Amino acid sequence: MLALISLLAAAHAADPVVHAGADSAAVLARVAATAGVPVTELRAVTLPELVQGRAPVLLGGGKLTPCTAAASNRAAIEASLDIAKGAILYMEYGSARAALDAAIRGLGCLQEPVEPSLAARAWYLLGIVAHASSDQATSRAAFRQARLFQPDMTWDPNYPPAAQVTFDAVAAEMRAVSLVSLAVVPEPPEGAVRIDGRPVKVVGGTVAVSPGAHHVQVGAGSLVTVNIEVDANAPATLLLPQFVTQDALRWAGDGDRRAALTAILSGSLGNTGSVFVVSGDVLWRVRLGGSAWDFVGTGASVPAAVPVTGAQAVPATPVAPAAVAAPAAPPAAAPPAPTPAAPSTPTTPATQVTGWPPPPKAPSSTASVPASQPAASMPAPAAPASRGGNPRVLAGNVTAGAGALGFVVGGLYGLGGYRDARDAYADAVANGRTQAGDLAYTNGRARFIRGAAISGVGAALLAGGLVVRGTF
Repeated sequence: MLALISLLAAAHAADPVVHAGADSAAVLARVAATAGVPVTELRAVTLPELVQGRAPVLLGGGKLTPCTAAASNRAAIEASLDIAKGAILYMEYGSARAALDAAIRGLGCLQEPVEPSLAARAWYLLGIVAHASSDQATSRAAFRQARLFQPDMTWDPNYPPAAQVTFDAVAAEMRAVSLVSLAVVPEPPEGAVRIDGRPVKVVGGTVAVSPGAHHVQVGAGSLVTVNIEVDANAPATLLLPQFVTQDALRWAGDGDRRAALTAILSGSLGNTGSVFVVSGDVLWRVRLGGSAWDFVGTGASVPAAVPVTGAQAVPATPVAPAAVAAPAAPPAAAPPAPTPAAPSTPTTPATQVTGWPPPPKAPSSTASVPASQPAASMPAPAAPASRGGNPRVLAGNVTAGAGALGFVVGGLYGLGGYRDARDAYADAVANGRTQAGDLAYTNGRARFIRGAAISGVGAALLAGGLVVRGTF
């Protein structure tokens, strides 16, 4: 156990040697000789292996928040918004806030392109609810996000105008704000990055955004969604590992693009320690977390990239020869045993790869059971007892019918009250008659509750009638 822990600690402490896919063992040997470092303190890795499976990273100023919940979709977000709208209508702001929080978490975990108008509506409603709860900071931030997704958004007159002052003030501030440059490394294909619901084109390795929070989606088909916060006073670099290729090693010799390669290495390995980079026949040592590239050697001391194919490929972390099991020699011929081996347990040759091909299945000693019995051996099903003229059945039918009628009537009565209250409240608020709107809301809610009670009694009668009838 101690030996295993020591090996794992040594592998973790080893400096990576990023190379272009040549013979890993030869690369490590020559880098060790050139840099004067024991080969046991080095580990070989290619650039695509280094970044494989990594999520986007934000370097420099700002913050990146990845999805921490289950993957979401548009239907789930729309369902949450419907709940929030109904709760806002009845001024149940706690329920509305919970539904809107669920919708916004879903926006951060979408695997499909976000619909800007849908996202704008979620943030807009959150701004209204936060304002009604006297949470001005959240209200302003939510209105800002809404206008990022839908810049031409205007106030919806169906909602109380109390929060419109905040909404309009945020709109004015956003029109006056200065954009900042967000570096994107490497430069992605056109349309592969969406910011706040719209595809953006990265020109010269940067894209212009406003300071603050943004919704970012990367990829094609199944997308990776993250939220970032850009600081106006600290430059930031968005690293997109899924677009990094082996060709990025050539940037080591290009002063203008070397910073991008530094960002890739720091984003994948962290900001501590160092890494060796083999670019062509030149060896560099890069201090992670900084921008300095130290020239180590060139020429024959470091091999150029040699394409390796098929069985000649060497993994990024070489395995010691002793750890590779040699194929077992075939067993020596032996005289036949007096009793032949049973056919159900065939012997696997020693040179056969374990687990493939699978050994033949031993024949079962148990007689197979037919899928179905002869019709003559199966008992005929008993005929159901007749219920005709049974008083219990008659009473159950009457009770169930009355319950069903009560359920339907109560539902129609309650829904009618809800609809009338909604229309009356919206009309009163739109015309500035707040007291009349509150009265309409109170009357409609009372009618809705009475209808729900009638439906509940009807449902109970329906269930009781079915029980009496003997259906359950």
